[in-house]
Amino acid sequence: MSGWRGVSRLAISVMCVSEARRGDIVTAIAQAFLKVNKTHVPEQGRLCSAAVLNVFSDVDYNRSVITVVGELGALRGGLTDACHEACTLIDLSKHQGVHPCLGVVDLVPIYPLSHDVTLTECAELAKHISNDLAVRVSGFSSFLFGAADDQSRSLLEQRKRHQWFHGNDPTSDPRHPKVDPRIGITAIGATPMVMNCNITLDTTNVRIGQDIASRIRGSNPPGGDGLAGVQAMAFPNNGRVEIGCNIEALMLDPAALAEGKVVPAAVPPLWSINGKVPESLDSGRGFTLSNQYLFTSAEAISDKIGTLAREKGVRLYSAAVLVNQKPCEAISLARDAFQNGVADVWRNRSQITM
Repeated sequence: MSGWRGVSRLAISVMCVSEARRGDIVTAIAQAFLKVNKTHVPEQGRLCSAAVLNVFSDVDYNRSVITVVGELGALRGGLTDACHEACTLIDLSKHQGVHPCLGVVDLVPIYPLSHDVTLTECAELAKHISNDLAVRVSGFSSFLFGAADDQSRSLLEQRKRHQWFHGNDPTSDPRHPKVDPRIGITAIGATPMVMNCNITLDTTNVRIGQDIASRIRGSNPPGGDGLAGVQAMAFPNNGRVEIGCNIEALMLDPAALAEGKVVPAAVPPLWSINGKVPESLDSGRGFTLSNQYLFTSAEAISDKIGTLAREKGVRLYSAAVLVNQKPCEAISLARDAFQNGVADVWRNRSQITM
């Protein structure tokens, strides 16, 4: 557990904004997040309290994922500032892109990062950010998900409920008659860590991608091609087809981890088969362990998609590209950023643009 040394009271977010074709705007949003370092006093031994770890932009999607980390108070101020900047600079009614979205800021998930931050704390933080933005941004609308929602509805449930999968116009849903078409609706919530990866197929046939995406989802019945904790969609992208995957985390038993054992503390529905942990999870095949989280590995997802694609006479154009860091990598980057006072970590990394 040496990865935790010097790291405490941290949460992380992968903020998704509906802009990727104007790099200056994406940079301005990332910089707006960092303004909180001028006002928030970091914990003793740290030279800053918030950092931008990565910026991932996809031009075809016209969507950027900005990975940020911070102490809870700093994360609240930084995310509120960044969302405010996005709502000032982007007009959703003019947005064009193949990826579904409902808001200028489409998603603000809050994940516990250090072992001493609870999901309940992240849920309270999500509610505060939603309320802060309702005050600061005229016409701002949001819905909550995960632990922040009073019914604990998942992001997938809430997206279906708000017709996220039907396109990019939130005003087309009669349940949103007062939504500002320039700003749209933002999903804000708290869950255990979620990884994101994209795999590209060397084909223009979106139906092939959609079929493969439907087969690898963790919600499929046992005995098929479903991968535990995986949600997937397929989109046209840069003349090919990309399968985008969300990989939900399985929390592990901290006491067992301290003894060097890998034991699930709880098995969410997508991870269970008739209430039992899948055999592959017990044996560790196809999974990656990162601090207190267990994920289906990006390599296992690539292998499965590659196998299914070959059955259709299609090859992979590229293997899995991770959109955000694994928790252990985020911990390491955050520790270095706070100890050295280098909050704009993403500037020293290769920004991924597709």
